[in-house]
Amino acid sequence: MHHFSNIIQSFKEMYRILKPHGKLIISDPTPNENDSCQFVDKYMQVKPDGHIRFYRLNEYQKMLDKVGFRFISNQVTSIRFPRKEVEKYSEIIRKTDKNILLGYQIEIQGDEIWVTERVLNMIFCR
Repeated sequence: MHHFSNIIQSFKEMYRILKPHGKLIISDPTPNENDSCQFVDKYMQVKPDGHIRFYRLNEYQKMLDKVGFRFISNQVTSIRFPRKEVEKYSEIIRKTDKNILLGYQIEIQGDEIWVTERVLNMIFCR
């Protein structure tokens, strides 16, 4: 979902093609609760893969409710992955409050920066 440039339109299309009572299951990273500066989005946008932004649970609920979906449940898991250490990643890390970085468990190991992200796993019903 974090690559969709028009996420509301995408949700409208999902709603349109799902049968009544059909389930929409979304699993996508989300910012940490204390990430007030959108660190994780800035970090992910360094790699030119089309990342736009991560959303919080309340944002998903609001967007999907607006389209007609009903929230069923969610569970939070995590994912940990490396990025090759490049100056742009290090610069973003240096400019970010240490308390925000703690939640992402950032570690530099050799030429890689490891980061842990929370993942929202959500079920909505049409």
